[in-house]
Amino acid sequence: GLYPSQSAIYEQRVLSDAYPTLFQLLGAAGYATFAIGKNSWLSKDFGLTRGVGQMHRLWQYFQSEEEITIGKLAELHRGRSLYAHLIRELLGGNVLKNALNLVYHRYWNRVDDGAVRMTRPVMRWVAAQQQPWFAMVHFLEAHLPYQPPREWIDRFAQAPEQAVRLSKRDQWRLAWRHIAHKEQLSDTDLQAWRDLYLAEVAYQDHYLGQLLAELEQAGQLANTCVIVVADHGENLGEHGLLNHQYSLHETLLHVPLLIRLPEQLSPAAQRVRHPVQTLDLFRTILDLATIPAPHESSRNLLPGAEPRPYVIAEYGRPQVPHAALLARYDLQPADLQPISRGFRSLRTDERKLIESSDGTIELYDLDDDPGELVNLAASEPAALAALQQQLRAWEAAHGALEMSALQPTLQVDDALRARLQALGYLD
Repeated sequence: GLYPSQSAIYEQRVLSDAYPTLFQLLGAAGYATFAIGKNSWLSKDFGLTRGVGQMHRLWQYFQSEEEITIGKLAELHRGRSLYAHLIRELLGGNVLKNALNLVYHRYWNRVDDGAVRMTRPVMRWVAAQQQPWFAMVHFLEAHLPYQPPREWIDRFAQAPEQAVRLSKRDQWRLAWRHIAHKEQLSDTDLQAWRDLYLAEVAYQDHYLGQLLAELEQAGQLANTCVIVVADHGENLGEHGLLNHQYSLHETLLHVPLLIRLPEQLSPAAQRVRHPVQTLDLFRTILDLATIPAPHESSRNLLPGAEPRPYVIAEYGRPQVPHAALLARYDLQPADLQPISRGFRSLRTDERKLIESSDGTIELYDLDDDPGELVNLAASEPAALAALQQQLRAWEAAHGALEMSALQPTLQVDDALRARLQALGYLD
């Protein structure tokens, strides 16, 4: 429920203990809490799952916070026989389970990003609850690399065979070299790229529907608030970009958000037209549970709440260390200079301001130009000044995020680093 400039997440890379999570607040109020997913940011290492009652890691068969790593093996060595210590650990069970988890993860990583394995552990946990509950279910399919099952490619690709070939290529290399203008994807490849993404979204939507159907069959859905939201969108060639970095355009910020309330709370469906912020889900969920919010940054999104006059987005600095990109993808420092910057944006109903750490200023009329293709910063100085005045006032009240071209260092163990690398967040 906080802006990055308030939580200092860009500087610290870990959510401070000073800020309670939804899991902690709901748990303290008597709710059972559960989280399931395959994204390694949802980890005790970053504080985002602090307070969760039960965490189900989809990369593990045996659920454990301990994982086999090079660091773990080095710790076992202690100047004596590595093999003797390893055998002792294997016989003790922990490392054996971790080794099996590694095999399990490697197998499933080629087959599925977790959607097909989502419903059973969720429903097993829900069935065991005798108290109000809160569950966070995180699907990862709509992330690079896009490798949906063949039947979903056939359903959504304009040229299925080309899409299949693209799904088997090194998509990370293609993405970074395309962004750096070193190896541009053709129009037909870009269309296949978009088709693969659409197939991934449809694939995970199918399994979300399966989960909702099972909740209904179990008699749980009628009294459950269901929130469907994305943490970011995706650039699929727009603005010369792929993936979800280096931009605060609507392609990344304008994400799906659906809130389905029990009928006794909201008998009629309605569509909200004014801009909202996903951080407002924090306050909305607490209000639904009649729990006081610990701060005022987040607002209630439910019908009758006062809309925000504008919404803010912050991207402090690039997330992927550029030094690694240079070596891995045969790039030069100058190739990455155009994307080595941070951003902040302010959006009203009709207008959008984007400021960059390199001094670039963008202004868009979203009614006439929803694709943000025509920069009006030079031609409409009065409109630009009005939005900048609002942004400066917001910064004075909330604190200005330091924007930078520099990437922070992140200290994590080998197993966690490997999973973050697979998601494209680390070298």
